[in-house]
Amino acid sequence: MSHPSVEDSTQQPGLSPLATLSRWALFLVILIVLTVMLLDTSTIVRVGVMLVLVMPIALMMRGWLHRRTPGAWLRQHPWIDRHSATLAHGLLWFAIISFCAAAIQLRPDADFSTSIWLILGLIAIPIAYELRPWPPSKDRLRQATTYEHSARWALVAIGTLAFVLLTLVNLRGSEFKLNVWAQGMLLISGVVLVGCGFWGHWHGVRQRLNAHFVALILVLLLAAVVRLYNLEWWTMRWLDELLFSNAIVDLRQPDRILMLKPFSGITAFSWAYPMLQALFASILGPGLLPLRLTSAFFGILTVAATYQLGRVQFDKRVGLVAAVIMATLPVHLQFSRIGIANIADPLFGVLALLFVARGLRRPSMRDYALAGLMLGLTQYFYEGGRIFFPLLVASWLVFTRIFARQGASYTPPKLRHLMALAFCFLILAAPLYLTWASWDARMLPRYNTTRAIWNTSALNSVLEEWFERIPVVMRVFVQLHDYSWFYGGTQPILLLPLVPFFFLGIAHSLARLLKPGGSLLVGWIAAGIVGIALIDDAWSYPRYMVLLPGLALCIGLGAIKTWDTFNQRRDARMLSINARPAWIAAAFIVTIMHIGYYFGIHIPNFYEDQYGYKTQQGIIYRDDIEDALWRVLGLPPETHVHIVSGNKPWDFNIEAVRTYFYREDLTIETIDPQSFEAKLMEMSPFDHHAFFLSKEDDISYQLMTMYFLVQDRVYKSPFNIPEEATMDLYFAPAIWSLNEDDGVMQPDLPANASTDEQP
Repeated sequence: MSHPSVEDSTQQPGLSPLATLSRWALFLVILIVLTVMLLDTSTIVRVGVMLVLVMPIALMMRGWLHRRTPGAWLRQHPWIDRHSATLAHGLLWFAIISFCAAAIQLRPDADFSTSIWLILGLIAIPIAYELRPWPPSKDRLRQATTYEHSARWALVAIGTLAFVLLTLVNLRGSEFKLNVWAQGMLLISGVVLVGCGFWGHWHGVRQRLNAHFVALILVLLLAAVVRLYNLEWWTMRWLDELLFSNAIVDLRQPDRILMLKPFSGITAFSWAYPMLQALFASILGPGLLPLRLTSAFFGILTVAATYQLGRVQFDKRVGLVAAVIMATLPVHLQFSRIGIANIADPLFGVLALLFVARGLRRPSMRDYALAGLMLGLTQYFYEGGRIFFPLLVASWLVFTRIFARQGASYTPPKLRHLMALAFCFLILAAPLYLTWASWDARMLPRYNTTRAIWNTSALNSVLEEWFERIPVVMRVFVQLHDYSWFYGGTQPILLLPLVPFFFLGIAHSLARLLKPGGSLLVGWIAAGIVGIALIDDAWSYPRYMVLLPGLALCIGLGAIKTWDTFNQRRDARMLSINARPAWIAAAFIVTIMHIGYYFGIHIPNFYEDQYGYKTQQGIIYRDDIEDALWRVLGLPPETHVHIVSGNKPWDFNIEAVRTYFYREDLTIETIDPQSFEAKLMEMSPFDHHAFFLSKEDDISYQLMTMYFLVQDRVYKSPFNIPEEATMDLYFAPAIWSLNEDDGVMQPDLPANASTDEQP
């Protein structure tokens, strides 16, 4: 039986791209006419009309896209058909060169002028796909098969009951009382019981010890080493970590805590993250290490989850490349080494996407239920993931249902699968929001605190500003550095050598937009950009944590699919063996580049970015009050501490240090140098006093020596920070103890800290 040729398929009715394009043009004209007619109406009405028109257009596009033969409209010309492979490779080379030029054009020290090379590259690769469709991935799954197991409803019911009890304990005016650790056990037991209820029968997976598995273990070990190295003392500055240390202090009275209430007006999240930190603090004692160790473990687990998502949605090579990127990416490293909750919600968001990806290939109640549980857990941490990941999952499912073609890579979920996802999400999220509603707490406190742009402008102005901010937010990935105190530095999220691969990944995702993997990456990054552009503080890197796994997967897809395209005619097994040294060398180069930049450039300059500012005479540092707060911990009991400086810290910081380290016996105050003498007159000589003075404040030194018998020594800072930033510590013992040892001790220090004292 003869088969129709490519040319024959283009002659079938309803498949002409020109005819379809004419229909699109007609709809576009109608859309423009209606928009012009509605110019005098409100923006909400115009947006509503456009949304109504989008759905029929989307359904028409879906019908044509499912019927069309890729590339038929190009290869109907005999010359193009004969040279399609050569033209496709030429376009791919053109795209690579264009993306390299775009990366140079968008480098951090360049003035942004145009992105023409980026646009040309993004056009070239989809045309190359049309000319020469890429072969299927080596790890592509067989035809999707449904694996359904009957749910164990008794376990689901008991788990749901645990969530109900947790809600009742946290509601305002509730008569049910449990300490916070019992509440945490209710949350954990509810998640475990519901998950086990939908799990079905366990099928063990035997992992063969091959080169790929060994590489994965090495990547995870690398991720652990670079996150745990010098974790406590890489910086002695508290990067919003005092908020979490103060929560740990409150957890010392567990009967008074309601787990689901926000633990602070600034960090308006549940108590889940501080409770994990408190467990480490109970073992290791108070300090920066237990705060940061929690973040390090979340960071390592996110690397593993990103690998799994890449393996399931694309193939294991994409997952491994993404894991290498995530393991060493400087921005992710930094937030894995800070004791704040921004690192937590991306883990559960990636896990939710992982289980949805598994469900789209081989639908099962188990995968969709686990996806719902992971989405529910995102609600207990930072607000970015709490808003972003549920919207991303919902839009991904809708888009694939409309446009994706059923096959080995996609099977649409049934109603029971979506109901399992929604049910598991709601039973986890409902206790949190019911609690907040009963206590009249705001549902989006951080989004309001950071001043979303709609809070300050009329709607028309908001839309105009929003569209202007979107291109600037896009440049944060490749050109603009962080403007917050959490990361700083001079480089963007992606270092320059990775930028062309990121662009390649975007282009390959656009060309694969009708497949779940392509639509996931495009939607992930696009949704993040438009959402962040709504925030007034859009240049702060904590906002971008939800996007980092997507960026890593995009880079992995760009590298692997480009490699496959150039080598599609070669033997896959021999190619894998021959390419192994090249991939090992590439991973080594990326690792050295990232780690070298982070530990060799970023961290050494991090303190300067925080406390110094450059002038023509050099770098001038402010008085480091946080250094002084560390040093007060070594003072004798019942000492009155006086920090004489115009750089006044928050009273909250002082109180948090005293309580977290069990030094409530100390009194700490900051005094303006202009009022120092008046304060000296009020001080009793029968108490211990410690004075922190700026190095060049000779007047305050003379006043201090007039009123007190100060020891003939000055205590220098033991930390490895610039001498100009430190304050000199003078100790004036009470007059009844002048002949006794002063009892001044240094705090616990890193091994390489300087402890020299100067007479």
